[in-house]
Amino acid sequence: RDVTGVQTCALPISPAQAAGLAAATGAPALIVSGRVLARPGWEEVLGDLGARAPSVRRVYVADPDAAPAWVAAGPHASLLDACAGGSLAGLPAPRDPDELALLLSTGGTTGPSKVVMHCEQAIVYAAGQYAQLCGLGSGDVVLSAGPYGHASGTVFTLYAPIIAGAAVLRLVGWDAGRCVREV
Repeated sequence: RDVTGVQTCALPISPAQAAGLAAATGAPALIVSGRVLARPGWEEVLGDLGARAPSVRRVYVADPDAAPAWVAAGPHASLLDACAGGSLAGLPAPRDPDELALLLSTGGTTGPSKVVMHCEQAIVYAAGQYAQLCGLGSGDVVLSAGPYGHASGTVFTLYAPIIAGAAVLRLVGWDAGRCVREV
């Protein structure tokens, strides 16, 4: 029922905004893509993270092979290694399925994009219903090309297949030729 074991927030935000959001929510960890860490500003913010967001005890790198060299020299951990080891360094799991679990942005189709709060129970319900509606099962592979900062990318093309036991084929950015080759 619990996809990640920890509360997560997936948003396309700046390094300073990420640190500010972590501080405001009391987040015990940040999970950041190595590709994102290569962008300007991250080295400075993570170097000063203890002062900016004292609640953060660990930074997990989702794809450490894509990270810049300074990441390997720091106290950051590979998310894959932490998950494979069965522990995320003692981080607390959500205690209440009605607690805030994920922040996602709207598409902004009728106005400015907004950040929407989702509890674990709502995410699991929506993903489970979608998986059931689509008939997803362990033999299926779902192509995930949508952004994970939006419900469609996160709930329907990541969590739903995981809940159903299906595999996820992640494409970063849309490239029709690559999509055809991968499928």
